[in-house]
Amino acid sequence: MLSIHTNSLVVKFFKSNNQLGYFIVDKIILRNYINIIVKIKIILLIFLIFPKSLYPEKQNIRFEKLSCEDGLSQSNVFSIIQDRKGFMWFATEDGINKYDAYSFTIYKNNPNNINSLSDNWVNRIYEDSSGYLWIGTDSKGLDKFDTEKEIFTHYKHNPANPNSLSSNRINSICEGKEGVLWIGTDAGLNIFETELEIKNNYNNKPVTPNSL
Repeated sequence: MLSIHTNSLVVKFFKSNNQLGYFIVDKIILRNYINIIVKIKIILLIFLIFPKSLYPEKQNIRFEKLSCEDGLSQSNVFSIIQDRKGFMWFATEDGINKYDAYSFTIYKNNPNNINSLSDNWVNRIYEDSSGYLWIGTDSKGLDKFDTEKEIFTHYKHNPANPNSLSSNRINSICEGKEGVLWIGTDAGLNIFETELEIKNNYNNKPVTPNSL
């Protein structure tokens, strides 16, 4: 006597000797198998209908060179940023350059203008969260540039003021929490908390093992 579970399906077939045979298939397994076959067919159909959309087209990347012939003030570029308005800024040994995709505007030191760039050799440019540009020079300290008024404000090392910059050679600039600027110099790290003073200077102290 053949006992068949309600979740099973009986399939009849003829053997080679024309005798009738039976085998039992679990309905759940059969249903899962059919679902897999249907999914495979759908995936193959998608590949046949939309072959190009499944593979990203190879990007045609082109490099365009900008040189002194295009208006760049100097060919040694130490820092590059794009500001919030889309302008590109380049720090060079001979001033900073603003590029609008068509032409350059160059800013240099003018001895007759105290509001001009303090030093033509610029190591770093950084835009803060307020939109000001901070210019790290090689020997004349730190400049803050108001791009709307085109005025440079200068911050320099003052041996008589312990809250001034630890050095006039600026290597790096970064903004931390709450608008605090971190200024890296060749004589330590400075925290710039206000426009009036440098709150903390960190440098190496040979007698202090936990110093910079």
